[in-house]
Amino acid sequence: MLIENQAKPSIKVAISRNFNNPGALKEITSGIEEESIPFEIIDIPNDDAIALAYLAALDSILDVGVGADSKGSLAVHYKKLSKDKPLFKINYEADFDKLKTVSANSARLVKGIPFIFEQNDDVKFFKIDKLTTREAE
Repeated sequence: MLIENQAKPSIKVAISRNFNNPGALKEITSGIEEESIPFEIIDIPNDDAIALAYLAALDSILDVGVGADSKGSLAVHYKKLSKDKPLFKINYEADFDKLKTVSANSARLVKGIPFIFEQNDDVKFFKIDKLTTREAE
């Protein structure tokens, strides 16, 4: 028997209600789309990228969430990480050119393939070590 209203596996992208940057949203969704992973944009009443990403990860069947706030921050979170320790966090206003790469890495997490980084990348990230977090050195 087919159940019609089941949630589809997708990365949840939580955008703050005060977020007003269509160019950034296009880069975020393009990065995920280029990795051929479905995404869904959701509205969560919060304006903190880390909290948004964590709540999105909790809501995602794939356990991965992306959050963008109105203050210029983007975070990628994995459901099994500590609430306050996202996998990646960047300032999308200062690092606009990294948006697509960071969001693509959210999809690569789902696929279980290595992340992509540019040489001299200063993206803040955390290592996953036996489903616990440890800040990268």
